[in-house]
Amino acid sequence: MVKDILISYASSWQKIHWRSIETAYNNSPFFLYYRDQFEPFYKKRINHLLEYNCELFKVLLEILGLEKKIGFTVHYSKDPEGLEDKRSLVNQKTKDSNISYPEYQQTFHPKFGFIPNLSIIDLIFNLGPEATDYIQGLAVLPSH
Repeated sequence: MVKDILISYASSWQKIHWRSIETAYNNSPFFLYYRDQFEPFYKKRINHLLEYNCELFKVLLEILGLEKKIGFTVHYSKDPEGLEDKRSLVNQKTKDSNISYPEYQQTFHPKFGFIPNLSIIDLIFNLGPEATDYIQGLAVLPSH
């Protein structure tokens, strides 16, 4: 089951990931402000992947000032009753998206241009407290 997936610490993936994040975002406007909330995830050991993801998700919600109830299902449901299913809004397997991502200044913008939907940490480290407004302002375009 998903809840039983363990994290391997046989390699130094945490150190590698954190160095990559520091290298990429050290010069971003809000990295120093938020780094202390992210760094522990690359230093402490958490045994289960689900627990790691949930703890990180809670930190992201806190940073964004969003109050969301996190719940878990006992079984998979293709069409969950009583819930708004937004899984089809973005297809991560293709570049097609029906969400319009307004440009903001990214750390490597001069070299690579704007990269939409890059990551939540990109948004947080570059926009800081404005990240929540950015997310809430995303416009879903009509399907074609």
